[in-house]
Amino acid sequence: MKMAWSSALMIFLVSISATEGLIKNKKGLPISFGRCPRELLDRAGKKTLDRDQFLGGWYLQSAIPVPLLQPDGVSCVYSIYGEDGTGSSMHDWTIMTSPKGNVFEFCGKFKIPNPKTAPSKFLSTFPGVPVNNDYYILDTDYSSFYSGYACTDLPFPLLAMKMELGWAFTRTPNPDKDTFEAAMDVFTKNGISIDNFRRVPHSPDCVHLFEDTCLKRDYPKNKIEDLLYFARIQAENLVRKFLNLFGLNQVEKRPVPDDTVNFYLDQTRKRENA
Repeated sequence: MKMAWSSALMIFLVSISATEGLIKNKKGLPISFGRCPRELLDRAGKKTLDRDQFLGGWYLQSAIPVPLLQPDGVSCVYSIYGEDGTGSSMHDWTIMTSPKGNVFEFCGKFKIPNPKTAPSKFLSTFPGVPVNNDYYILDTDYSSFYSGYACTDLPFPLLAMKMELGWAFTRTPNPDKDTFEAAMDVFTKNGISIDNFRRVPHSPDCVHLFEDTCLKRDYPKNKIEDLLYFARIQAENLVRKFLNLFGLNQVEKRPVPDDTVNFYLDQTRKRENA
């Protein structure tokens, strides 16, 4: 499959940051030598996935840090995968707290290009972001954990290198030991090293939802709306960061929705009927 120039550029920029870390022997970086496990990816993508059971809220417990995007030290990472009314994709919303205490949110979509032949292979997309990445559900029991994985071969002609990412999610913010280990065991059983994974804490002070969220907004339908949508989210993230510098309250905490699966779709219908 051909790699778009924008994807290659993003990978190159991340590679520069990660390679510097490799030279300095830093841990937790997503670049390593070797090629992506194609047999594993093909097998994982073909696994049966009950979409209805998979939807809902998931708390990130451990992950391989991504420089600039999801650095080492993030906390309170919570994602809601909700119905978007299409049947071939799901709304992907994520909120997190940076190491310095800034609260960020992102709204995107998980598209399922081949729901019949590869139901566990998603395409992760975000408005205004030119990079679309394949995302695989390695395993899940739906009720307590799921393990997600992404791997991209880097376009270096003389070196075999890859960008490898992994995420261990659970249904509760602070799961028991057995649940967490079940999610992590999925990686080791598939030959994926967990040495670079870092725990993601969830304290009682975590902000897992707030009032004025992109979960309540219309999703963009064209490139111009993409850019405006992206710009608004980033501007709001910067405002929260600015407020945090002065010790001001960034957001008012809200409980997670009672019905996480249909929350986004319900908000969409409310706007249509208003």
